[in-house]
Amino acid sequence: MFAWHNFIYLAPVALVALAGLLRAAGVDVDVSAALDTAHGRGRLRAARRFLFPDSQAAGITAAFLVAGWSISGLVFTRAYPSLQALPGALLGAAASGAIAWATGVLGTAVARRILPAQETPDSLAGLVGLTATVVSDRVDDAHGRARVTTPSGNAITVACRHADSAADPEAGEEVMLVAYDETTGTFDIIR
Repeated sequence: MFAWHNFIYLAPVALVALAGLLRAAGVDVDVSAALDTAHGRGRLRAARRFLFPDSQAAGITAAFLVAGWSISGLVFTRAYPSLQALPGALLGAAASGAIAWATGVLGTAVARRILPAQETPDSLAGLVGLTATVVSDRVDDAHGRARVTTPSGNAITVACRHADSAADPEAGEEVMLVAYDETTGTFDIIR
């Protein structure tokens, strides 16, 4: 199982485990904030939409992607030893990638139907007036992420944009949610 040809299938699992350990140690590991800096800028936007068609459940989709990639890759290399050498390894990686994507999209669709929605547009609109902490590198007039604690005590990360013309807030700054746009799911913030 821990052979060199399985490394590409085990590496994502190791990264997920590392992120879990960091979160348990109190380190804020917010991949969505890192992805948000690329959102709307450049070629990554189309790739992100393709990989995460349900952008409100990107974490669930990523979990299904990692599981589909790792499990299918390990099964393929075990069942077909020819996939352990380089030409076959590329074919195995392509097949695992296709299975991972299908698992991610279909698994997310099923999970969204089974699991209850945590926040609705109405409950998100109720967050207007609360303070939040910026978790993305910065918040400009179109993109950004901030973490807010809901009245029920849950800490959630929300999409936001800077509403006034002063300098853009940066990571760690406290801001206030002043309006909620239901069509984009984005909060306007001020310092």
